[in-house]
Amino acid sequence: TSQLWARSFAPDYYQSYKDENSLHIPNRLGFSTVSWGEPKRGFVEDSEDAKKKGNFDPEDCQNAYNMLLDAGIAFVDTSENFGKGMRPNSLSAEEILGTCVKDTSSDFDPMIASSFQARFRLGNRDTVCNTAEETLARMGTPSMTLYQVRPSLASTIGIGALAQGMVDAIDEGFCEYVGMIDANRGKLQAMRRALDKRDETLTSNQMSEIYIPLLFFLSKNSIFDSSEYSTSSLSSP
Repeated sequence: TSQLWARSFAPDYYQSYKDENSLHIPNRLGFSTVSWGEPKRGFVEDSEDAKKKGNFDPEDCQNAYNMLLDAGIAFVDTSENFGKGMRPNSLSAEEILGTCVKDTSSDFDPMIASSFQARFRLGNRDTVCNTAEETLARMGTPSMTLYQVRPSLASTIGIGALAQGMVDAIDEGFCEYVGMIDANRGKLQAMRRALDKRDETLTSNQMSEIYIPLLFFLSKNSIFDSSEYSTSSLSSP
């Protein structure tokens, strides 16, 4: 199960909650399902194949999920792209995660974050909301804690439409918070202004690091407005 455990997740690395937004992660730790449903990362359907070194199957995912939640690590990062090739077998990462949530032996509830990963996709404000709804359908859950989008979608539908789509996802009850992925300072500021006009807040910016995904929770004051903001503060803990 080495591949299964390889992807830890490091959210909210700041030393205190002072000047942060209202989304807080238990123990400031989480895990990613980036390997789930990915044969190139060791995922296999058959339990016999899972006995080979480095391989894991859906049962291993369930066991890992149960152990992590029982240990108080409840923040789960997934995506529409993780294990996408296994959707015909209902074994994409989102679908496996949905099964884990349904069949878990843990008494703890997960905090699920998923993302709209398409770097370039034609659409409109409804695209974000529709994609979030599709994610929930694959997981079989009514809502998720955090939904994140790539800023590149704004190049096709505009920053205002993208912001409105994110707000719509909250209003529909699909997610509680919204964030971005790999957004630079300019994109963060533009989205912050667009969401402010709609009485919503940009909660996070996830950086796609090679080894450990980093999730930065944003505060209006220190991240967007002060001179303390720097590119380095968003690239490494």
